Amino acid sequence: MKVLFRVDAGPVMGGGHWLRCLVLADALRAQGHKVRWCYAQTTPALLQRVRQRDIPTIPLAVEMAQRKDAELARLQACNDGIDWLVLDGYQFGADYREVLTQAAPLKLLMIDHLNDSRPLFADAVLN
Repeated sequence: MKVLFRVDAGPVMGGGHWLRCLVLADALRAQGHKVRWCYAQTTPALLQRVRQRDIPTIPLAVEMAQRKDAELARLQACNDGIDWLVLDGYQFGADYREVLTQAAPLKLLMIDHLNDSRPLFADAVLN
């Protein structure tokens, strides 16, 4: 299985989403799955943690969580034959997630720890 993580981090938003996804990526890789990392914003230290694991990284040169961001993430997932896209962050609203659903057969796992992100437009929710 191929999994793409779409997550951001920064001085204002912190790195919790990034680190949570990194743990999930480690578990998936331990089971033999392939993972990739896609981001619009991060810090050098967090990016280094991903690269130390030899996880391919894909920077998006767009404004975070806007329509163009979602379109580029969807395109990247389709071009790489991704099975699941994991989305973690408060900034990814319903409009963003809806754009991602236009990439069948791509499946979307949304990490929603606040349980307030309706409509979900997701195949699975991790809370």
